[in-house]
Amino acid sequence: MDFPQDDSVEEIALSGGVPNPEFAFPEVLRRAFRHGKRSREEFDLWTFDEVEAELRRGWMLNGETTDWAEVRDSVRLGFETGGDSGVFGPGL
Repeated sequence: MDFPQDDSVEEIALSGGVPNPEFAFPEVLRRAFRHGKRSREEFDLWTFDEVEAELRRGWMLNGETTDWAEVRDSVRLGFETGGDSGVFGPGL
């Protein structure tokens, strides 16, 4: 099974506001954030709580093996900010 690759070059700041840094690797947190950000377009009129189960299923269907509990906050941040948080660098 091929796992998703994170070829991004942006840096991740692991201090000050990054969700779950003690659990997941930075590249996993970036993928989780992007998953939430991309999902925002599909679920624009919904809250995170309303679509969390669907986002979790999508995370696993993407072939991710990191437990949802470890990435949930990063997905939520991406979903709720739509990518404007600045936590993961410019535009992410």
